[in-house]
Amino acid sequence: MISRIGTLLRTIRFIKPVQIIYQLKSRIIKVKSLNQYKIHAELKPIPLSIIPDLRNSNAARADGLFNFLNLPHVFPGNIDWNYSAHGKLWNYNLQYLDYILQEDIPLDTRISWIRSIYSCLNSGELKPEPYPASLRAMNLIRLFSTNPSLIIDYPDLQSDLYAELNYLHEHYEYHLLGNHLLENAFCMLMGGCYFQKTTWKMQAEDVLLKQLDEQILSDGAHFELSPMYHQIILLRVMEAISILNINDALYGFLRIKAEKMLGWLNQMTFANGDIPHFNDSTDGIALRVDQLQKLAHLLNLDTCKSKLFDSGYRKITEGNIEMIADVHGISPTYQPGHAHADHLSFVLYSKGKPFIVDSGTSTYTISERRTWERSSIAHNTVTVNAMNQSEVWSGFRVGRRAKVKILEDQKNMIKASILYPGVAHIRSFIVDSSSLIIQDEVKAEHSAALRFFLHPSVKIKQQLDSEVQIESGEIIRFENCKKLMIKEYDFATGFNKLVKSKFIEVFFEGTCKSVIFTG
Repeated sequence: MISRIGTLLRTIRFIKPVQIIYQLKSRIIKVKSLNQYKIHAELKPIPLSIIPDLRNSNAARADGLFNFLNLPHVFPGNIDWNYSAHGKLWNYNLQYLDYILQEDIPLDTRISWIRSIYSCLNSGELKPEPYPASLRAMNLIRLFSTNPSLIIDYPDLQSDLYAELNYLHEHYEYHLLGNHLLENAFCMLMGGCYFQKTTWKMQAEDVLLKQLDEQILSDGAHFELSPMYHQIILLRVMEAISILNINDALYGFLRIKAEKMLGWLNQMTFANGDIPHFNDSTDGIALRVDQLQKLAHLLNLDTCKSKLFDSGYRKITEGNIEMIADVHGISPTYQPGHAHADHLSFVLYSKGKPFIVDSGTSTYTISERRTWERSSIAHNTVTVNAMNQSEVWSGFRVGRRAKVKILEDQKNMIKASILYPGVAHIRSFIVDSSSLIIQDEVKAEHSAALRFFLHPSVKIKQQLDSEVQIESGEIIRFENCKKLMIKEYDFATGFNKLVKSKFIEVFFEGTCKSVIFTG
């Protein structure tokens, strides 16, 4: 009990006062239904000029089969909008209504689904929540803007949409901040333009100006340091650009942010188009990099690469090697929900293919798997007594935070240190045309262990006392290795999708030199 209280105190000390105030407000003031946000007046929405939707959702079928997060479920009759057997995130995906943009589903079916969820929201059977409301409302505006005749044909849905936006206008997620608050603001910007509601638009613009200035770092990274969430927010920025007038004050601001974000993403992308799966990133959720680049081209945005700086990632490319290292601590301090205890970890591509990889993210559900995926032992870094570098706990919480500092930063070399209770660890990465050299120095009372997680396509040819040979020609050699073991793990290829693979575990004392020859 005392230990849990200590963890909680170490967590909440980083929270902003505004988060506490709005958390209390959200718990005390309960919204029963959307009905209280409806107005009895003539609505005159106008379709927006929005960039093409390239998500190509195929999550639903007209027969009631829904597949989110690689978990299918059939509703044989009416949809249960509170369905929770597959977890909260699955239910949120059901509520987002991405699938109403699927043209392979008859329009009458999609309209019936929209009416069904609003019937539940209006009756109070389904409680309104700001995050799914934001994504749902944007999907409706996309549908109506690309099919303007629906605006006239379905005035009841315009009334429901207006009520949802009216609710969201009063329920920005200041208790969470981060990407949630941005989603609220992007939705209200879109809603303000769609319904020509100046107060909505002005408030959204004010939030976006302040939050994007804080949340987009100087090198272009979104401050939650998750490449996947970066992609999601970048799409929202580009979509906002497409609906605004060129004379709008926010227009030029968003173009600058979008180009910086594109520059960071291009630098973080491997030659084959993959992104590293740091901090809750996975495939199949956001638009691919090439799709985002296509939309950037439509908007005449500059898509050059930028230099990685305050995001704390460093990329070194030389010969057959592409390596991205994470030399940053927990970010942002007050909203670390997607952060992992993966400090001084790295991802390595050899000959254009994934070689040493992040073990991935397969779930947000509080569970042993979620705990493991966020832990230090699930990443390509060093641990002492399997202790987490930073105190990740529950599904999205972080208590004590490790201190990470960059010591040297050169073209083909990066050196950084990390401090956490009882442990001082220094790691350097040196890359030449045919090898990656990693030097680890650990000061601790107990022996240390490093782990390298291999991609499932990487097959081990031979294991020696201090060397691992790979069938594709790579060799991994360790100096000062006390014990080398090959173990099996479940690599996450997506949510709820696991594939067997291998990882290398090396125990050492004091120092260990790892040399990865790529040939």
